[in-house]
Formats: sequence, structure tokens, C-alpha cells
Amino acid sequence: MLALNVLALPLSAANMRAAEVLTIPPSTVAESFQASASDQRIYVSVLDQQDNPVVGLAADAFIVREDGIRREVLSVTKAGGSFQIALVVDNSEAIRPYLRDLRAGLESFVKMMAGPHEMALFTIGDRPTIVTDYRNNPEELQAAVKRIFPRPMSGGHLLDTILNASRGLTRRNTTRPIILVVTAEGVDYSSRSYQSVLKSVDESGASLHAVVLTSRGAGLGANARYRDMVLDRGTERTGGKRHDLLRGQRLQETLEALAHELLNQYLVVYARPDMLVPPDRVEIEMADASWVARGNPAVLSSEASPNEKIASSDPTESRYQLRIMERVFEQAVTHGAEQFASRIETSDPSSRINFAGTAQARGFRLDGYGVFFDVQVPMLRPSINWVFRQLNQSDLSARIAADLDEVLPVLREKMRTFDDEQLMENFERAFLAFRRPLPAGSPMGPSRTGSQRGRLARRVASEEDLQAEYAVQIATEVTAVILDHSEAILLGADDWLVVATVASFSPNDTPGMKMMLKILGSDLIALRAGEFSREDAIKRIETGEF
Repeated sequence: MLALNVLALPLSAANMRAAEVLTIPPSTVAESFQASASDQRIYVSVLDQQDNPVVGLAADAFIVREDGIRREVLSVTKAGGSFQIALVVDNSEAIRPYLRDLRAGLESFVKMMAGPHEMALFTIGDRPTIVTDYRNNPEELQAAVKRIFPRPMSGGHLLDTILNASRGLTRRNTTRPIILVVTAEGVDYSSRSYQSVLKSVDESGASLHAVVLTSRGAGLGANARYRDMVLDRGTERTGGKRHDLLRGQRLQETLEALAHELLNQYLVVYARPDMLVPPDRVEIEMADASWVARGNPAVLSSEASPNEKIASSDPTESRYQLRIMERVFEQAVTHGAEQFASRIETSDPSSRINFAGTAQARGFRLDGYGVFFDVQVPMLRPSINWVFRQLNQSDLSARIAADLDEVLPVLREKMRTFDDEQLMENFERAFLAFRRPLPAGSPMGPSRTGSQRGRLARRVASEEDLQAEYAVQIATEVTAVILDHSEAILLGADDWLVVATVASFSPNDTPGMKMMLKILGSDLIALRAGEFSREDAIKRIETGEF
């Protein structure tokens, strides 16, 4: 029995032109239109384990299924026709360290693809900008690449630019559209929601590819999470791929590999019999398990209402949905921790806040119940200076000193009964050091009056209050993720979404950190349908400790 590697292509009316499959409008189906038997086409890339294109394959290397039913593969040939490629390039301040590598990579990609294929260049710095419209002249495109400069102190508008580029491809009625994003993880000021951008990409029929130059500490904030939702989910569902690079030197190599992949695509033609209702899903299976198939799905629109959506039965797709949410939860709690520390340190610069551990999230889908996320939160650790100040504010140091004043003389008399001069000498030295008054200005010394200590106590809370305030910050971030991003996991109306948080390396008595938040899928569906407000949705989230 052959081991099969499967490429599942979820169907959507938007991508019909790219795969050259007939779109059947719902009204036509209602009139009992009978689709005639026809040849269906899908463009597919086949890569080996080193991500190199596999060439020279014949029809027997491919198996095509529609809704689980095998179809006859009529022919497999090297794909012809021209691409229409929208190059979406970062020219914000964040791209400055990579400028030389960016230009070298784009010039190499243009050299390989221009001529037979049309390209347009868009930039995202400050605002979406068309540098050059679609053309196939290599010299003009190379000149446009050379005009890319970082805009000083600018942020990006990546999602806005992707939406504009995809709408342009839709109007051009192209047959093999591609959107290629090359960006750094800088600040993004896009005003479009990730849902509207993904919808526009679907409607264009384009395959979305992304090359992301990552840096430590980047990717925080709501807009950064929206950007990642588009680049993660958009590439996966359109047959593209996201490449994360830590070094700019690999950019040229990555873009050249992508060009090789596109230039070696196959056109798979298979037969579809007469049928009343078009299929919802197409699968391409490879006979060699070491090969990976990637292609732009041929999709027909589904008539299911958004309120009737349920989780995908495909384990791979379900796991992908959870992986996206895990990343969003991790970024959200990390952002919340940094915001909390910044707020405390701004109000009192000497009260430095530290954290132990990193944010980690793990999601599980529980049949018959819903989805559960276990989120580990960085543990709050006030600095030693902060602890000493709390001792001073609460007069705890004075109470400790008073107790020791009673105990130490007794211990001193007891020590004198030992016949050990060296031991007694060491004890006397320590005894005198303890009884010596602390210098003015020391953390526990008499450098502040009672009124000064009172003002400071009002400004900086006790450690227990600090932990409780931190827990509120984390709960706020988790709530925002639940309300704004849970659509990705496709909850049913009767499913629960449960999020449990615990501090990394946390003792059992850490106040407020063992939280559980849960909400019914029907409430989230109603929120997205506009049946009640965000404030009402927050009230429907059940919260507690465990």
C-alpha cells in the first residue's frame, strides 16, 4: 500500500479563477442547474524534504479526491501562462537594518520572474503606496526596487496594503495571482481588521506568500497580532507559505527558492462528473510520502451560516487553528506583563519590576465540551530594593529590630558559657554591627518622616496588592483575545471556550494568578453578529480561581 502525503484544499468561491473551476451561484443551484462533466484544473507545487521542486512527475504521482471521492486524473503538465505578482514590501523604519539584503533579494526575484510574468510594487511605510503598477519590463522593475528607502520614524500599514493589492487583483480578473509580502516585524498602524483582509485575499484568488524578518521582542500589541493572523492563516489557506528569517543574509536565498517553486508548478487536470451540488473540498494526495504538495485551492462558496460553523473535522486544520490561538495568547500576556511593569516603573522609577519565566500557551479540543487553553504567565518578581522599601513602609523592620533587641542579649549571655574565644569574638562583632544605627538614606534607615512614608505607601502597593493588580492586567489581555480572536477556532454554539492561567514557577499561594475564564460559543457568535455589545459579552465571561 502506498504511503500518501495529502494536500487538503478547502473550497471557496473567491479562488475559482485561479484554479479555473466553474463557479456555481446559489441561485443557479436552486433552479436545479445540472453541471455538465468538465475538466477541472488546479495549479500545484510539489517539494521534497529540502524544499526543492520535484520535477518530471506524471499523472500517476497524483490522486485527486472531491469530498472524499476519488476522481480520474486526466493529465499532469508543467504549468504555463503568466503570473500576476503583487510585491508588498516594507519600507518603514523597521526595515532599515535589512535594506541591502532586501534590495539584493528583490532584484534577484525580479530577474528570475519578470518578462513572462507581470509584477507591481507596493510599499507600506507611512501609508499604502503603489511604486509601480503591473508591468513585465525587468529594467523598470529593477529601477523601482532601487527606489526603496526606509521612511524615517515611520510605521507600517501592511494589512491595508495587502487589502488594496488583493482588490486590484480581483478587478484585473487574473488567472494566476500571487501576493508576496516581504516585511520586518515593526509597528503596524493598519486600520483594517484581519478578517476583512483575509476575505479580500480569498476573493482575489491569490496565493499569499510571506517572508518575515524577525527580531527579539518584536510582534507585541493588538495590530501585531492581527498582522500575524493574516500572515499565518492567509498563507496556509491559500497554498502559500510563511518564512521567518532571523538574518537578512538568507533573504535572497529564500526569494530565489520561492521563484524556483513558482516556475516549476504543475497543472493538474482531472474529470468531474455531472453533479447538482459542487464539492466543498478537494484533496491532492502524493504517492511519495516525502513530497509536500502545495497549491491554491479551487473553492466553491459554502451556504452554511456563520452561526452554524463548527470545528474542522480535519485534525491538521484543527491543530492549526489552535496553534494560531496559542501564539496570540502568548503575545497578549507578554504584552500585558510589559505594560504593567512600565506603568509601575513610570509612577515610581526606583520600583523596578522583574519577571521569571516566559509566556507559554497550549490548546486542546475536547470532544463534546469545547476548547481549553492552559496559559502560563511570566511570574512577577519585585526587585530587592522594592522589597526593602515595603519593609520600611510597613514599619516591619522596626518590629523585627524590637524583637531582636529582646532576644540577642539572652543569646549573648548563652554564648559566654561556651569555652570558645574565637566563636565569642565573631558573635560580639556581629552583635555590635546589628546594634549600630543604620546610616541616613539606607533602604531601612530613618531617611523619611512618617508623612513621607505615608505618601510612598499610597504610591506603591504591598506585594500582595501588586500581584492582584498584575492579575487584573493579565485577565484584561486574555479577555481581549477571547472576544477579538476566538473566531479562528470555529466554536459551535454549545461549545465552551475555557482559558486557565497560572504563573510560571509560581508557588501555590501566589494571589490571583490561578484564574479561569470561560464563555459559551453561542455568546461569541451573538457578539460577532451584533446581537449585543462588547460590554455585555464581557459580563457573560465567567471568571474564578482554581
